[in-house]
Amino acid sequence: MRYCTGITCSDLERKRFVNKCEQFDATFIPHDFVDGGASNDSVARSVPNGGSYISTPVVYRGYIYLANYNGLLRCFDFKTGEKMYEERLGLDVSCSASLVAADGKIYCPVEQGTVYVIKAGPKLETLAKNELGAPCLATPAISQGVIYFRTSESLIAVG
Repeated sequence: MRYCTGITCSDLERKRFVNKCEQFDATFIPHDFVDGGASNDSVARSVPNGGSYISTPVVYRGYIYLANYNGLLRCFDFKTGEKMYEERLGLDVSCSASLVAADGKIYCPVEQGTVYVIKAGPKLETLAKNELGAPCLATPAISQGVIYFRTSESLIAVG
């Protein structure tokens, strides 16, 4: 799985798709469209008002997860586009950092300095809320079993 700001590329079940999230819409496009296609006929599915605004979504174990600046966390079945859930993480929660996934979990750091650890799957299950002690706007990094969180005050390594 590869992902980068604005466009998320993913190999899933031998089909290449590009997930393009712009401000409010999520669009799933077969890779052929990016390599020279020129019409909306190549769009596999689009979810109006389903995209994230700042953070990049993550595709993990057959689902795509999107967090928005207003605290909404959305999960769609990547293959069918069916919405699995759309729920608010909490009051006054803002997500700017991109989501990351590992070990069956989705990690969602929010600007207020909390990391929401979500069980990967079709139902929202919050496994933990970990306080970082300072605002977090940066996307976590995962390397060799360690997850790194950069806050406005420090770098935290867990694992």
